[in-house]
Amino acid sequence: MASHRAENIKANLDIVEVLADLGYGVHSHGGEREQQFSCDLHGNGSDSKPSARVYPDSNSWYCFACGKARDAIGTLREKWGYDFNQACAYLEKTYGISYTPSYENQEGSDTGSNEPTLSETWEKEAKRVNDLLSGLSSDFKDVSWLIPLWEGFDYLSWRKTKENKFSLGDLKALREKAINITQEKIKRGDL
Repeated sequence: MASHRAENIKANLDIVEVLADLGYGVHSHGGEREQQFSCDLHGNGSDSKPSARVYPDSNSWYCFACGKARDAIGTLREKWGYDFNQACAYLEKTYGISYTPSYENQEGSDTGSNEPTLSETWEKEAKRVNDLLSGLSSDFKDVSWLIPLWEGFDYLSWRKTKENKFSLGDLKALREKAINITQEKIKRGDL
């Protein structure tokens, strides 16, 4: 299923537009022309001699200094630290790419109870976020920093219930944010 989602994004996305939007030195109106640009994903983040080249025909780019090819999903994962689902959700939302997950196997038959439904997946993920936030609030005296996280959780839950929109990527990102904030506060001795 993940490969279908990645293929759908790659087929419906212009890598040059994504790179331009991320601030890389490419011309979004360059058509199918390959362009050289500086890569900030290696060394100290500065690239005085443009070492990357975008290949619009394959919707990818390659950095000769990194020795690595990337697509839009891989770029967001490295540049912003997104996981696969966060990168896909961002690209789908930002560039208006629709994707409907399918729980069918390659022969097209229903996989039955082997795969969870979106509703079951949502409920499981929502419980994990709620348990995490509840556990954090009972462990610490000052929980004011949890308010934005809880508001985000409430909003996502409301959207799922009222609008029947599934934002599993957003919900997982919210859980990761709660974990990261807590870990940082523990490291600093704030908790």
